[in-house]
Amino acid sequence: MSPVALVRVRSPQAAQALETFGILPRYFAHDAQLAQALGWDSATVAVWREGGVVRPQSAKVAYVKLLADLCEEAGAYLRRDTDVGAWICTSLPNLRGASPAEWLATRGPRGLRELTYAMVDWMPRVPDSDLEPGDGHDALADLVRSAKTHDGAREALKMLRETP
Repeated sequence: MSPVALVRVRSPQAAQALETFGILPRYFAHDAQLAQALGWDSATVAVWREGGVVRPQSAKVAYVKLLADLCEEAGAYLRRDTDVGAWICTSLPNLRGASPAEWLATRGPRGLRELTYAMVDWMPRVPDSDLEPGDGHDALADLVRSAKTHDGAREALKMLRETP
């Protein structure tokens, strides 16, 4: 009798989860920081990074999606992508000493809404007197430049192009 090799086929859920996970490393300076944000060990992060996930736990899939959404939202407010990872792993007084990652892990989708809505309040406000009308051509040129590296700018440019 010859041994039969078992081939594990990646589930569609795993393929989607790995695609979403692929967004995360750009926001974290090191795998250890990403592991901290996910609440996983570094070995698990390495397996996901290498695409070795075949049948992921549904809780991990859900949290990867929430964390990716939070990273993309926070990226609009922070200077560098890796600043997002640092912020996500930092204990904050306005979260009762929890980090945004811990807040998200304990509160799920509700925590994501709370964090994203609160970002507007946490960011410095620009006084109305500092706002000046700009040249529309300069603004469009800036948007085109930003669209090369930022998903939100790409989406805004796409919407502008579709407007009649």
